[in-house]
Parts: sequence; C-alpha cells; structure tokens
Amino acid sequence: MDLNASEAAYTALHDQWDLKVEALATWLGQQHVTHVLTDVAYLPLAAAQYAAIPSAVICSLNWAEVIERYFSSEQAKYWKDQARQAYQQAKVFIQPAPSMPMLWLDNRLPVAPIGRVGRCQREALIARLALPANCYIVLVGMGGMALSLSARHWANELHGRPVHYLLPDSQLAAIKDEGILAPYFHAASHADLMYHDLMASVDLMITKPGYGTFVEAAATGLPLLFVARDDWPDSDSLVQWIEKVGLSAQISRDALADGKFSCEMEHLLNQERYPAISPSGADQAADYLVSFLDD
Repeated sequence: MDLNASEAAYTALHDQWDLKVEALATWLGQQHVTHVLTDVAYLPLAAAQYAAIPSAVICSLNWAEVIERYFSSEQAKYWKDQARQAYQQAKVFIQPAPSMPMLWLDNRLPVAPIGRVGRCQREALIARLALPANCYIVLVGMGGMALSLSARHWANELHGRPVHYLLPDSQLAAIKDEGILAPYFHAASHADLMYHDLMASVDLMITKPGYGTFVEAAATGLPLLFVARDDWPDSDSLVQWIEKVGLSAQISRDALADGKFSCEMEHLLNQERYPAISPSGADQAADYLVSFLDD
C-alpha cells in the first residue's frame, strides 16, 4: 500500500468537489446520457444524481470503507462522507458475492458471484509443457502483488508424485537468479491458455485473496493455498466465503517467502476436488439492469 500516494490522490480528487460534480453533470447532459452504471467510482454517481440521471453501482467493495480503513483525518472523513452519499443515493448497489457487508447501505441488492468458468485442458497443458502425466500442477499467481518468493524449499514431490509449478515470467526469472535448478518450474505464459482455463486445468493454486481468483477457483473446484492479506479491507469477506464454499488453507507471508508450506499443500492435494459453485451473478445483475434501463 502506498498510503502517501493514495492520500495525495484522494486530496486531488476531492479538491473543489462541488465544481467537479457540476462540471461532470453538465458533460453527461451534453452527451445525452440517460443512465449511469459504475464499478465503483463515486464521482460519476454524484454527477448523475446532480443531473437527475438514474444511477446504479455494481461491485463487491466500496471506496468509502477503503478510505475509512486507512485514513482518520478530518479531511478523510469528508472524503468518506462524499463517497457514502453518492453510493446511498444510487437507485441500487448490486453486490456480487462475496462482498463487503456494507450494512449501512439501504439500496443493496445481493447477487450470486460473478466470474468466468474455465474449461479443463489438462492433457493439452501437459503436452505443451512436456510434463509427466502423473504430476501435480501448481499455479502460482499473486495478482500483481510483488511478494517475495524463494523456491529453494518448495516440495518437488508429494504423495510419490512430482510437483511442477507454473509461475509468472518475472517470478520464474527471480527463481532462476537464485541458482535453483528449473525442471520443476515453468512460465505460465508458455501454457498458452486463457487464465480461467489454466486454473481449471491445474491441481492447486498459490495466491492471495482477490475477488476474481477466489470466484473463478470456486467455479472449477480448485483448491487454494493463499497468503494472508490482513491489510486489505475486503479480505475478510473473501476468506470467509472461500472457507465456506471451497477447499483452502491460509499461510503467512513469512511462510510464503521461506517456502515453508509443504504440509498445507500435501493436505489440500490429498482431498477430493470440491463441488464447483455457479457464478450466475452476471445474469442476475443483467436482469435487474434491463429493468433499470426500461424504468
């Protein structure tokens, strides 16, 4: 988290807020906008409301609670109040599960999870990367977070089966820089698969809490080994949800950095793949939005 840069960005956004709202409202009118949908920006909502244009929101989180989590100044309270007001005055706030509770909103509309369902292409993946047919395939994806990884102690065999890892190119390069022999490590990009199809084709994923990853893993029954992310406001809702619907284990950042998670991997790989969830929230949200547009 770059809190200094975030604070500067919020300060700039809210500087002369009323003038920005009025200017954007004028622009919306000039463009003949009839409805506004955001995910999850609140300045366009405030402008739509100023111009008496119907507005709606769809997201599993909101920036008001993010602001509240990280900043406590009087200025930040003003930012939070502006955001909350915009969210509360929208016609609806569509919440795809798993989402922050947001119990302060009276216009909440919970829907099912939103995500893509991957197609298992394991045989193609094994052939493309020349992997042993009986191996465990573990996908490593941190969603853009630059976490320290040391693969020196990662298991290369579990339950008598070889373990092969698919990593982002940058992390694979870092592992090679450690001087580690690379036969068990592969670039995920070389799989040449859409990411949700790649997730559906592996045995386990090492990751961090993130909406898309958690939902699309659950949509294929993929077990998750994830690193704690206590500094992010919607982490609790994601973790509670995946623990309820899926198969997962949480490890510390130190355990991830040191590669000390073989026992957790062994436990997850020793269990049956769990029943996949149906991410039908997009259809539910679309059905509502059709009526919203017709209203």
